[in-house]
Amino acid sequence: MAVLQRKWFVVAIVVLLVAILGMVAYTLWWRQNALPTYGTAPDFTLESAHGGMFRFQESDGKVRIVEFMYTSCPDVCAPTTMAMARMQETVKAKGWSDKVQFISITLDPEVDTPEVLRAYSERVGADLDNWVFLRGSEEKIQEILRPYGFYAQKQDNGLVAHTSIFYLVDQEGNIRGLYEMGPEVDDAAVVNDIGKLL
Repeated sequence: MAVLQRKWFVVAIVVLLVAILGMVAYTLWWRQNALPTYGTAPDFTLESAHGGMFRFQESDGKVRIVEFMYTSCPDVCAPTTMAMARMQETVKAKGWSDKVQFISITLDPEVDTPEVLRAYSERVGADLDNWVFLRGSEEKIQEILRPYGFYAQKQDNGLVAHTSIFYLVDQEGNIRGLYEMGPEVDDAAVVNDIGKLL
C-alpha cells in the first residue's frame, strides 16, 4: 500500500512539473510574440474616394493597416502602397480579408481629389472590398495625425514633408505596430504581425 501511494505521489509530482513547465514555456512564447501598444488611434470620419463617408470606428473588430500618403509623393509613398497591395494579396490568400482593413489617407487633399485617388488605387491594384482611400480637410488630417505622432507639412514647392511610418492598429483601436515606409517594407513581417492579432 505504501509503495502504491508513493508511486501515485511521484506521478502527481511529474504531472505538476510538466504543467508548470508548460505554463512557463507558454508565458515565454507569448511575451516573445506579443506586440507592444504605442497608443490609441483616433476615431474620425473622412470622405472615401469611391463614394460616401468612412468612419474609422466602424472598422473596429478588424485589424487595420493605416498609411498616410499622397499620390505625387516622389519617394516613400508609392513603394509603401505597392507593399500594402502585396500584403492585401497575402491576407486574401490566408482567408483573412474579412478581418483586415487597409486604409490610405492622403496628406494632400488639395491635389488628391476623389478622381486622383481612384486612379491611384487602380494603378496599385487595390481590392476595394477591404481597402479605402480617404481624404478630408487639411485641418481634419492634422487632427488625425497627432495621436499617431505623425508629422506632415506642405512645402512651398507643392511636396509634403512627412514622417515615413505606417501603422498596424488592432481590433480595439490600439496602435500595435510601426513600420518604416519605402521600398524596403518587409511585407512578410507585417503580415506575420497581423496574424498575431487574429
